[in-house]
Amino acid sequence: MSLFPYFSTLVTLAVLDSVWLLIIAYSFYKNQLIHILAPAETAWAVIILYPLYAFGVTYFAVLPALKERSTKRAIVLGALFGLAVYGYYNLTNQAMLMDWPPLYTLVDMVWGVCITVVASVVSYTLAVRRVGR
Repeated sequence: MSLFPYFSTLVTLAVLDSVWLLIIAYSFYKNQLIHILAPAETAWAVIILYPLYAFGVTYFAVLPALKERSTKRAIVLGALFGLAVYGYYNLTNQAMLMDWPPLYTLVDMVWGVCITVVASVVSYTLAVRRVGR
């Protein structure tokens, strides 16, 4: 299998998360986390985060879906992976940090499921179409 599913997952995640974080949910996230936000992004963490998450989505959701030729599998595995990863992150913060907003936990976990499902399905669909040529 080529690296195409990985790169299509990476690009999809980056585009969707940029739109979400910079346009749609910017005010909400800023209002929820203003008291703990760093003054500037930590670029090295972002550079590691997206390729690592794209690898996980590709390995645990997209590739199994491609093996079975199943969009439904991409949806289910993407949802489960997104819930597990975003849930682990948010619930750990909820348990460990004094001022972690519960509403943020809920919204971010829902977003995690949504972005991961969409990235899984987009990557799966593009890979199937590419092979079909």
